[in-house]
Amino acid sequence: ERLKPYNLSVQKALDDFIKIKEEESRVLETKNLKTVWDEYLNEAEDKGARPNTIRTLKEMQTKMVNAFGAETPVGMLVEKKNALIGSNKIAFYFKNRLNGYSQNTKDNIRRYFSAFFNFCFRQGYIEKEENPLRRMVGKRTRKNPEVLSVEQCKRLLEVAEQEDPAIAGIVALMLFGGLRPEEAKQIESSDIDWKNKEILIKKDVSKTKRSRTYDLISQHYTAH
Repeated sequence: ERLKPYNLSVQKALDDFIKIKEEESRVLETKNLKTVWDEYLNEAEDKGARPNTIRTLKEMQTKMVNAFGAETPVGMLVEKKNALIGSNKIAFYFKNRLNGYSQNTKDNIRRYFSAFFNFCFRQGYIEKEENPLRRMVGKRTRKNPEVLSVEQCKRLLEVAEQEDPAIAGIVALMLFGGLRPEEAKQIESSDIDWKNKEILIKKDVSKTKRSRTYDLISQHYTAH
């Protein structure tokens, strides 16, 4: 009698019930959040991720574990086709738990979380379409870069030389070579061709993982 309003037979209702219970069991058997994050961090380190990247990933791990619990199976956090199994807890987190964060910060967290769930898919812990952030689009806004005046550059170098000559060298590479801070810190004297006024940024130093040469005068570079 209770099934009549839903136009379901007893057999169909039982089949659906069994299917849901089997899916719930599979979800609960997936590895817990802390364990999978540790695997993800190990993979990043094995691939030679930069210290800053590893530090950020650990911050994202802490953020997700604090929000959902270290022992929570990753299968409980993904997007399910059947609404009876669970809701999109990650999407709810972004909509309701990140109040006070800037939109750019939210977008950064979303990208790191999404990359983590892509790792879960590669490891076979979830299905590709179960990534709870796959349909969430970022709203990042980019500001025009601030350009220092010649006088500001001069003053910056003077202060750097007074504080630490090594810092002055890094600042000079950033100002006149267009290098990123992490790149400038890792440049060696052998990487600078004074005769041709070029800097070689090796691929293991470059943020983009591609080597390139940078002209100190014209500031044009060639990627390899």
